Amino acid sequence: MEAKKKTSFTQILNEVLRTPDLSPLELKVLLYLATYKTPYPPYSVIMKHTGIKSQSSVRKAIKGLQDKGYLKVVKQGYSIPGHSKANQYVVLNTKFIQPKKKKGGPYG
Repeated sequence: MEAKKKTSFTQILNEVLRTPDLSPLELKVLLYLATYKTPYPPYSVIMKHTGIKSQSSVRKAIKGLQDKGYLKVVKQGYSIPGHSKANQYVVLNTKFIQPKKKKGGPYG
């Protein structure tokens, strides 16, 4: 018998998908980082899972997200001279992860 694969989903508000603030590349990186299990994905993992072809594109998207206040990058220092540890990415604007509740309860 085949084992069931675990699946998950993320609720995203339409206003985030339609925001003129973010380029398609920035949006793709932001959504990936918001749903990533740990806060330390290396560029190679971001590239693999988003289909982005170059590190410079990932770097540009992360810089844009920082400049626009959606993301904070926490430098982790250096493990040994010449080799950096992975950065921590903190998504700052997480309003799109959970839908806003209307006054009077969740349905009205």
